[in-house]
Amino acid sequence: MGRKIWVICIIILGMMMGMPSMVGAAPSVIWDGEVELPSGTFDFVPTNNQSASYGINNFTDLGALVAANQSAGFSINISDEWYASLGSFWINGINGTNNEPWTPTSKSWSILINDVPASEGLNKNTLKNGDVVSFWFCPTNSTTFEPIIDEATYVLNITLKPTTVIWDGEVELPSGTFDFVPTNNQSASYGINNFTDLGALVAANQSAGFSINISDEWYASLGSFWINGINGTNNEPWTPTSKSWSILINDVPASEGLSKNTLKNGDVVSFWFCPTNSTTFEPIIGEATYVLNISAVIESSTRGSSSGGSGGGTGHATIVKLVDEEEQTVAPEEPQSEEDEGQVAPDEDADTDSAEQPDTPDAETEEDKNDLPGFEGIVAVFGLLLSSIFIMKRRV
Repeated sequence: MGRKIWVICIIILGMMMGMPSMVGAAPSVIWDGEVELPSGTFDFVPTNNQSASYGINNFTDLGALVAANQSAGFSINISDEWYASLGSFWINGINGTNNEPWTPTSKSWSILINDVPASEGLNKNTLKNGDVVSFWFCPTNSTTFEPIIDEATYVLNITLKPTTVIWDGEVELPSGTFDFVPTNNQSASYGINNFTDLGALVAANQSAGFSINISDEWYASLGSFWINGINGTNNEPWTPTSKSWSILINDVPASEGLSKNTLKNGDVVSFWFCPTNSTTFEPIIGEATYVLNISAVIESSTRGSSSGGSGGGTGHATIVKLVDEEEQTVAPEEPQSEEDEGQVAPDEDADTDSAEQPDTPDAETEEDKNDLPGFEGIVAVFGLLLSSIFIMKRRV
């Protein structure tokens, strides 16, 4: 009997383990898709205030939410109740699911960008192409107010269409120049340095086969060329939000026009099809739709050249000749030649007599010194003389 009960318990336990748990269950996905946002702004009318209208940047969390709403057709309930004080909007509900009355465990809508809780309120979080903004219906930590997404019951995921990469590769640039014929002026030819952004672009064009549309329209006044188009994507007619081709070198906007930016080994020159800031004219690469990346490899024979060219170099080195101490003790018999630059010249203030002193004592001179009587010998001789005089006086 006891054994049967034990077997039944094991069966029941196994059935319970096989049942899906209601705790920590995956949230229901309202929508999970991609949107392509245009540059510029749009007019937004909040749900609670139909008489109001706000100019909102498309590349924000609100811009992405409205674009997804228009694409998928779910409903959104957005309030401007705190806009005057906070400068941002409030999500009351998405797809008919509204915030619960507040308690320490109630659920409301939270914003995450690339899996990180948003630092600002709705419409104040700027996005770039490739970002993922998600809206979670979940409780929040009662102290930190961080969203507890493990307890979420609904989620909405929006991915901003990533920038399309036309080509991303490496080209080896030889030293010297090449003849370049611009697209708009086939009768012209220019000698262009290979170690430039244009040199890299032409090399990549020859390697990958994408098309380039380069103009010399402003060459006479600017001394550089203009990119009209790459791979069939041409500059848009100018407006404050239109896209055109911009040049960046190592992620920094180029300071010069095409062909005037010199490259060195390892540099990455990239061409972005994006809008520019209407005031500073800096490229807004977060809104780019196309990019072309080229890594420059400078011809190996030009690297480390002492000429200090584009490939780098060490410059000239001064070589100091080292002299042993024994060699320094011997004075040269002849004047110093120009080849002995590293040797130390004798001190002109030194005693010239000391230079003429022999290195070792003269043997004969030392012997002569040894033959001279010492103090004891002189006293002995003087004593003998006094004794002789005393004896002679007594005889007399």
